[in-house]
Amino acid sequence: MDGHPNRRRASTTLETGKSEMRIRTPMSSRAQTLFTAVLNRSATARELSMAAAVIHFGFGATVGAIYGVVADKTDRRTSGPELGTTLWLAADEIAMPLLGLSQSTLRRPLEMHLQSFVAHLVYGVVTERVRRIVRSQTLPQPCHMATVA
Repeated sequence: MDGHPNRRRASTTLETGKSEMRIRTPMSSRAQTLFTAVLNRSATARELSMAAAVIHFGFGATVGAIYGVVADKTDRRTSGPELGTTLWLAADEIAMPLLGLSQSTLRRPLEMHLQSFVAHLVYGVVTERVRRIVRSQTLPQPCHMATVA
């Protein structure tokens, strides 16, 4: 902590019955280090939470845009559930723990895996649907010329 009375230590709070338990996550530690290096002060829990959301949704938007471009350039039929499953497995289950940005997937309860999987499936389906809508509105429309009799 930097001694500021309004700053709280970055942590994840879990309610366990009657008490609260604060857990220091690898992500909050790395983010705190980066925040301190850039702004020369510690981040509040709220600032870390907002930064995590911006990074998460920014990553999702970037993946969606790349997917849209690649899907339009290939002849292969695209699949939203396939995108969601791939993203869940590659990013959430493998890359995040390997990079030290989340706890080991072996320590997560099955319910957490399933919730994350379903959320990524929804993301994939919505991304594919949006891609198809955008594509249908940006393709050249056939020209209908009136014939003169």
